[in-house]
Amino acid sequence: MRRSIGYVMTLAVAAMVLSACSVTAATCKDILAAGKGMIQAGDYAGAKAQALEARKLAGTAQERNEAELLLARALLALKDYTGAVQALEELKRADPLHSSEKKAYQCRFLPQTPVSAEGWTLSDFIRDAQNREARFEPYSKESAYLLAATDVAAERSTQDSAKASSSKGTAFFMASDPNGWHIYVQSDDPNVRQIAADGGTGAGTLEMYFSPGRGGEAYYQWVIPLATGAVSFYDWNSPYTGYRPLRDRPGAFRTDTVVLDKGWGTAVFIPWECLYDKLPFVEGNDDTWRFSMIRWTPGNNLTWGGRVHETGRWGYIRFQPPAKEQRLDIMRQIIRTAWRRCRTVKAEQAAYWSGACGDMDFYKSCIEPLLNADREYAEKIKTLDAWDENTVIEVYKNRVCDWMEMSYGVAQLRSQYLTQKHLQVK
Repeated sequence: MRRSIGYVMTLAVAAMVLSACSVTAATCKDILAAGKGMIQAGDYAGAKAQALEARKLAGTAQERNEAELLLARALLALKDYTGAVQALEELKRADPLHSSEKKAYQCRFLPQTPVSAEGWTLSDFIRDAQNREARFEPYSKESAYLLAATDVAAERSTQDSAKASSSKGTAFFMASDPNGWHIYVQSDDPNVRQIAADGGTGAGTLEMYFSPGRGGEAYYQWVIPLATGAVSFYDWNSPYTGYRPLRDRPGAFRTDTVVLDKGWGTAVFIPWECLYDKLPFVEGNDDTWRFSMIRWTPGNNLTWGGRVHETGRWGYIRFQPPAKEQRLDIMRQIIRTAWRRCRTVKAEQAAYWSGACGDMDFYKSCIEPLLNADREYAEKIKTLDAWDENTVIEVYKNRVCDWMEMSYGVAQLRSQYLTQKHLQVK
């Protein structure tokens, strides 16, 4: 089989490294360099042999970790998944984050919360030390090695943050109010002015995760570059009625970052409508959510809870419940939003299916009955503010999901219609 010139040259370099070391005993560093060259050249069996030899000669923790990482990559390429898992477990055991305790933060309910980063900077809330959460830990070299082996598509700093500046320079504040959940992050950086003047190079990013509960709920993830604020979202479930990507809802996710005298200030807002079926203050829902945040900067990577995607090490956010009337007012607002969305979707679907590109038979048999459903609420909604607690709870539990996700309801009707029309077994 013919090999590329690059492949041959890479193997040649690896051979030269080992040959040069044959005069004297090869060091672990030399062997690791040769093994990495073999990985690049596609000689995974050779890389495995070098990793095993480096493991024997490793004299420092860094060398042992690099040997385990090289071994894991080689074994993954050779499809020896059992061996690769064992190598990764060795990395985990060496990781100081492996034994760190879970943290918890009490998210207070306020009548009103600042709606922008600039508003947060002027708020008395952040001047109260009890509201400040700064228990960040260095994202260690061991964690970075593990990340490099298991999340190869990620472009994050892997410099050793154990020797970086104090974690006191990063802190977050949280509060909820009648509108939703608010997060504010202070990211200290003495070079912020120079970084901003240079176009943001070296500003770093904030990576956040949360899951609305402590069970098996799929989680949400986003990354915010401090210099640009151009948010990247990562979905960990397919969109359906129980999981709604934050970016798919107009106004569902808002964030802005301001340059401060000593760093960056970043505000994040998620309205209750995005998570209407997971509200932490509604009976039957979990009042504690899982959360973590990692700040990535050159040489100073910090985590509040565990490694990337390590959900079992995330911290807990415990939501203070609002007063009864405040809770009912939030539910009323969600009912109002759901009803408005339901009417909009129904009108759009009716116009489409009864139009030139639609299906009149489907419109007559499925859409028209849908238009007539819940017609009694057209007048009832007008007195929503006067509804008693039982009525609010009943409509919230039994109608809100159908109204909010009306587009899914129409899609299901269409699927059933086509199945009956074309695939019905006679």
